[in-house]
Amino acid sequence: MRIRSPGRGDALLVVDVQKDFLPGGALAVSEGDAVIPLLN
Repeated sequence: MRIRSPGRGDALLVVDVQKDFLPGGALAVSEGDAVIPLLN
């Protein structure tokens, strides 16, 4: 997974983080839990 720094005009809108999208969840995304430290 490549993480880049935000640039001019970039935005991140986090509305509702759900465990369903994390590994082991009903709609699991591979490495989905990698964003949690960034969000916290």
